[in-house]
Amino acid sequence: MRRLAGMVVGCVAAIACARTTDAGPAAPHLDAAQIDDAASIPNVQLARWARVPRDDFKHELTLTVRDEVSKRGFSGRGVVAVRPRTAMRMILLGPGGTTAMDVWIAWPRWRVLIPALDKTFRDGSGEAPRGIPVPLLRRWLVEPFGGKPVAVHRGRVLADGSIDERAQGFVAFLRRDDVEEVRARELDGAAMRARAWWVKQGHVVAWLEGAERPLGAESDSVVVETSAHYVSIDPPMTVDVAAETPTVGALPDATFDDPDAVH
Repeated sequence: MRRLAGMVVGCVAAIACARTTDAGPAAPHLDAAQIDDAASIPNVQLARWARVPRDDFKHELTLTVRDEVSKRGFSGRGVVAVRPRTAMRMILLGPGGTTAMDVWIAWPRWRVLIPALDKTFRDGSGEAPRGIPVPLLRRWLVEPFGGKPVAVHRGRVLADGSIDERAQGFVAFLRRDDVEEVRARELDGAAMRARAWWVKQGHVVAWLEGAERPLGAESDSVVVETSAHYVSIDPPMTVDVAAETPTVGALPDATFDDPDAVH
């Protein structure tokens, strides 16, 4: 128990001390008295609160990416198919109906094809190239609330990063690979606001604000994203996503096979 408490304090402290930029929201933190108070949610209950999809689904979506170094980018509309916690495949079409980007992720493997550049990027060649949102797609679509839960707390993140436990919503502190991740869901009536921060070595490396919606009226209905504005500080990149209501149901296994595999 003492070791667990130390993990919680260490993770939350690392995020609280994280540096951010004037353009981004302050990283959330728990006061010392909030780490194990009455508003804490047992980590084992995170799945019930997160309500992430368990079955295959596919979205129609529009995705716009801007590389903040070159100031170049692209926008495409297409379809993404997701097998939660396992894999995804996304194909975006550009002007004239040609393929602008084809992305496959089955973590830790991934592959991105950009026909206009005659380029294919794959895992094993280091981090995803600048302007390729592989980390976002993995964290937001394939494995939402992935990683190891460290602390979960009721409340809403305020402008200074503190958490008001009287407000509706919850905040989850997680450790994912070498990144500390914070995911927040805020409720305003029927509206759901989604927020996230990613911290690495004391620096906020990315943050996100968007909207979510449940797929049914039941209190345990799964929740999916409807829009997201993602800002990566390192590497500098902005991604905007708008998604339609998904279709839920089993998809063929071949949908999630490596597109370049020889059969």
